[in-house]
Amino acid sequence: MSTEATRKIAQKWIGYVQDNHYEKLDALAAPNANWWVAGLKEKIPVAGDMPYTQRRKAAQDLASGAEKSTTTLVGLMADHNVAVLEVFRTLDGPGNRHYETYAIVKLTVVNGKIQEVREYLDFFSLYKYLGVPGF
Repeated sequence: MSTEATRKIAQKWIGYVQDNHYEKLDALAAPNANWWVAGLKEKIPVAGDMPYTQRRKAAQDLASGAEKSTTTLVGLMADHNVAVLEVFRTLDGPGNRHYETYAIVKLTVVNGKIQEVREYLDFFSLYKYLGVPGF
């Protein structure tokens, strides 16, 4: 993959997230793509590996449960078949619930399709938003 081709896929990916068109993300990924999220599995049940489409659905469900969802692209770097995005994410509602965090998302692209996503985010903020006890 050329750097520019990888950058275009990453831009399309983040554009779909920003526009809350999560269902369109599937077309960008290989059928066996993986989406890994950082964290200790014993503390964060959703951490670790998950099939891309399953993780995408979970992200979509989270965003659609909010009254307002925004994703801002802070930065994007691409080199050959890897793109790294820094994003700022907010969710508001229902009610007084509010979530905001910065996250790093690394996409690995092979033959024009995302093979792997590696995501690094702040689970303390997410768990507080979700109302998980202790946060």
